[in-house]
Amino acid sequence: MTEQKPDASNSVRSAGDLFGKIEQIAELENQVLFLKKQLLMESALGAGEEQFEHPSFLLVKSKKIVFAAPLQYVDEIVEMPYISPLPRPVASVSGTVDYHGEVLAVIDIEELTTGNNTSISPTQVLVICTIDNRRLALKVDEAIEVITVEMDAITMTDKVLPGIMKSSGLLRLSNNESALILDLMWIGVGAHLGSILSDDAATPKE
Repeated sequence: MTEQKPDASNSVRSAGDLFGKIEQIAELENQVLFLKKQLLMESALGAGEEQFEHPSFLLVKSKKIVFAAPLQYVDEIVEMPYISPLPRPVASVSGTVDYHGEVLAVIDIEELTTGNNTSISPTQVLVICTIDNRRLALKVDEAIEVITVEMDAITMTDKVLPGIMKSSGLLRLSNNESALILDLMWIGVGAHLGSILSDDAATPKE
């Protein structure tokens, strides 16, 4: 009885099919990464493709950390008003404030990014932002300046941190320092969900 030898042509064909599938998977992964980056940038920068070339940011500081808030979302900077405490605590929300008849959640940037709760000081300011037709206020120590940058100054990341996406990347500044880019879309969503789960009016209801 003669021993059958493996068909070399079948082995070559199988290897070719395997490599073809690997190439297809790699192409799909590249497409997914591209779409993730586009989605992240649109969410974080508050801009469409036509505004990606020269995005603008408001630089703010809380403690010693510099943050960059996409200017597309920023409405106004106001002096620290009276902040009403919440009936039940919501993580990273200092309380609520009356803004021209609207009740806004006041987000503690320091607590949001480091976990350290900060007291309210009259020297601080609120940055009023509108995200997807919903307003909130960021509590910061000071507003520094508005800058417009080139896209190569921005390093994006798609790492989701516990709870909400606290920052979406780094912005390199001209003085060799960097600022954390706040993803205000996700911060707004997180504050709103937190208020619902806690049965608090931390954000205005539509």
